[in-house]
Amino acid sequence: NICSEFLTPFLRISEHVPKEKEFRKFLEPYKDSKTTLQLMGNSPEMLAASAAIAAKFDIAGINLNFGCPSGQVLRHNGGGALMKNPQLMREICRAIRQQCPDLTLSVKMRSGFELANEYQNWISDWSCDKNDAPDFFILHSRSVREGYTPVTEDEHLQRSIDFINRV
Repeated sequence: NICSEFLTPFLRISEHVPKEKEFRKFLEPYKDSKTTLQLMGNSPEMLAASAAIAAKFDIAGINLNFGCPSGQVLRHNGGGALMKNPQLMREICRAIRQQCPDLTLSVKMRSGFELANEYQNWISDWSCDKNDAPDFFILHSRSVREGYTPVTEDEHLQRSIDFINRV
């Protein structure tokens, strides 16, 4: 096995909580590795129930995708659309913490929805509360509106340093 740890592609949780057999099939390629399951959705209850079922498969953690800028994802209020609702992001984290307190919880996010520094308005409150704060953040140092447009190396570095200093 060349790679011992995996972060899966996202599994979208939108209309129902997948059954155990769906998780088994999704996680099968990663069964011999330390695996973090990436979930995307906007329902705290459905995401927490999904995480609880997935935890039965000996995963290492849950990663929440709060950063996808895809138009289709945004239209369904998933991924980066959650950047407009920091309170909902916290509720989702809290619900998963309650269901799966022993799993590592991480959040993949953007630095804002419209602007690359919007997180500054709410990140310190979030990162101080152990009940709803992730163990770590994975940051795209662009806003959702910036999508996949490259930023200069200096801009990326400055945005990342600012984020680290605030968290």
